[in-house]
Amino acid sequence: MKIAVIAENRPGISTTLMGIQVIDQLESQGHEVVPVYVHGNVYKLMPELARTPTICLSEHEMRGILRNSRYARPTALISVLTGDWEEHNFPDRMAYLSMFFEPVLNGIPLRHVSHSKHTTDLMLGEARSMLSPSVFRGLTKNVATHYYGVDLAFQPGENDPDFLIAPFNRIAQGAKNVVLHSELTHLYQTAAERRGFAPKPHLYFAPGHGPEDKGVKFRHESYAISQQPDTREGYVANARRCGLFFSVAQYESFGIYYMELLFAGAVGVFLDRPWVRRLIPEYPFIVGKSEIVPCMLHIRENYAEVRAELHAEVLPILRERFSLAGFTASLVADLEEMIPLSKPETA
Repeated sequence: MKIAVIAENRPGISTTLMGIQVIDQLESQGHEVVPVYVHGNVYKLMPELARTPTICLSEHEMRGILRNSRYARPTALISVLTGDWEEHNFPDRMAYLSMFFEPVLNGIPLRHVSHSKHTTDLMLGEARSMLSPSVFRGLTKNVATHYYGVDLAFQPGENDPDFLIAPFNRIAQGAKNVVLHSELTHLYQTAAERRGFAPKPHLYFAPGHGPEDKGVKFRHESYAISQQPDTREGYVANARRCGLFFSVAQYESFGIYYMELLFAGAVGVFLDRPWVRRLIPEYPFIVGKSEIVPCMLHIRENYAEVRAELHAEVLPILRERFSLAGFTASLVADLEEMIPLSKPETA
């Protein structure tokens, strides 16, 4: 199948990586892919979309595509919501939802895909409270959830339990709770050193998103701060060095960085938040704020045992759930189901 993929093209951000991975997977499955790159600007109509099944990995572009559909009409259009539902304001959320009330809009079969069940829960929960029952039923028929996947390159390495990574690369994002993260990192480092350990916390930032951005007032001294590796190979190798991390993110669209670290062999501790419980309900280290540092100390003091148990009992479940090949295969199946809707019935 010939498939157009609308993707971001900004270095160092997860949505750019997602585009690369989706395109690679589709091509490895024998599909002809037409990449259409955007850069966070108002969508400029691309003729490559005309009469082509399309996967949009930048939900911000959907209104522009539909507004110009008379000039370039895809035979089917899937919108994968890659951002956090919570980060969009209410009018934007409602405008986005309104595109999927019916299976066909402006002659284009449409479907929304969430890559986490948490996003679907939030979206449908809000829609249920705002829409009439009949409109809500129509929406639910055009909504799907397909878990995103983790690159098979992420395998356990020589993970150093004293090498910590702060799992965010745009440190100005309030959703990542960076101020709390830096404070707890400082507390953990102090407590671990008293027990004879030598933790080395690192914070890597993406190009253009350095520690000076937007004046975020966190404890810079909690980390060794540097730009993240500039190649994918370096990024993977760095993840395989990491032995321990913790997340205090208030919300995530998916949490790909955390999954990559887990698959690369690190042990993580998560602040108990709904997105975590929905993503990895079987994970053992999901705790309250006051328990994060004690939990990390417990893991560090019993690192080999804890890591071996995690890799034997939990990681196999996660690897089966989070498959890139499975994610793209589900998108293709959706497109194949949707394409007949673009062809009007003949008498």
